[in-house]
Order: sequence, then C-alpha cells, then structure tokens
Amino acid sequence: RAVVLEGGCGKRVPTVRQNTNRLARKGAWVIRINASAEDAKCPKDAAFGVRTVSLHCGVLKAIRGINEAIARIRQGVEREP
Repeated sequence: RAVVLEGGCGKRVPTVRQNTNRLARKGAWVIRINASAEDAKCPKDAAFGVRTVSLHCGVLKAIRGINEAIARIRQGVEREP
C-alpha cells in the first residue's frame, strides 16, 4: 500500500497537492505536514476516508516524531516472543 508524505508544500504548490489528492482517491494513505494549520488539513470527502493524517508542525519535527514512533513500535514488536 502506498503512503504519500507531503511536507510543507501547502496550497502554493498546487501540482503537488493535486497529485497527492489523486493518489489518495486511488487508495494511498496521506500524511500531510505543514506549519500552517489550514494547509495541513486533508479534504473531508469520502474518497479520503480515514487514510489521512494531518500534522500541524514543521516537517523536521514531524519526521523526527514519526521516526520515534516507529522505533517504539519496533521495540514493542521485538519484545514479543
């Protein structure tokens, strides 16, 4: 399954936003990161469903947080017998 990580492009880069939306409508998950709360929002239409995450923060902070979350998940999985 595809995941689109869209960071910092906002509405000023419509081609990126359009491609992200097109891929989401085809079933891709979307993680949209932007320092502007308005630009971080994902559409509320049914095509996007629950496959979206909007992060209102800087891109570097978001990526660090995602990496930390993945590390915690892996540690939990590795502890399982």
